[in-house]
Amino acid sequence: MKQRVIISTLAGMMMFAACTKDSSLSPIASSSASTTVLANDTKAPVLAAQSSQPLPSAPSSPTFAVVDYQLTTTMSTPQPVQWNSGVVSLATMSFDGYQNANDIMRIPFERLMNIPVKLMGQADLGGIDVKALHYDAADLILAMAPANQRPALSLAGNMTIDNGANGNVPVQLNINKPVSLVAKWRSQLSLTGGQVYTARITVDLSQLMQGVPLSWLQNAQKSNGTIVISDNSNVDLYNRIVANLQNAIALQLG
Repeated sequence: MKQRVIISTLAGMMMFAACTKDSSLSPIASSSASTTVLANDTKAPVLAAQSSQPLPSAPSSPTFAVVDYQLTTTMSTPQPVQWNSGVVSLATMSFDGYQNANDIMRIPFERLMNIPVKLMGQADLGGIDVKALHYDAADLILAMAPANQRPALSLAGNMTIDNGANGNVPVQLNINKPVSLVAKWRSQLSLTGGQVYTARITVDLSQLMQGVPLSWLQNAQKSNGTIVISDNSNVDLYNRIVANLQNAIALQLG
């Protein structure tokens, strides 16, 4: 019978970014996934997501554990833009375990997904079989990429004008390049064979507008009455929002 174990720590570090290389680890083995590197996240862990993919019923063998990826998106505080819906095009999810503090070896595990995942609320992405070992660190990666005419990530919402007195303006965010959501775990982690561990990610979308002057929204270009934010429309807004993604994410692993 499988067991589900919860272990929690504040040592999670995460970031949502375009694909780059993590120079802090120097892995000697590589994965086929396009991955990224992270900035520190001072937030406490919280991670969660759900798709049409079923949870694994159990690890594939006694020498493996399952890491179940979950995703939650929220709006914790009111903002000029209230995000109401969204979709990510999830290409792969992977677990990169690292061993040996002085001579780090990367042990990658990956699962192909190629599915859209609806945001707002909770979703369960399913799990990955991971070798039951002691790890000195780990990276948990959700890689997103445009697919089937869908952006890697899209959000839809409304900008409230004069506290609602003058109505709302629709807002659409499209990220049309591959991006990865990476949870960087820098505490020791021991996985026991036959057990199921849960990686919970929370993305607080209210953080996306931090530091965005209201005038940028008020003066933003519109397309058929909608503020479209992308890499070729309202680019200053787009760059600020993408930069803010790293501050919107928290991780819990257990």
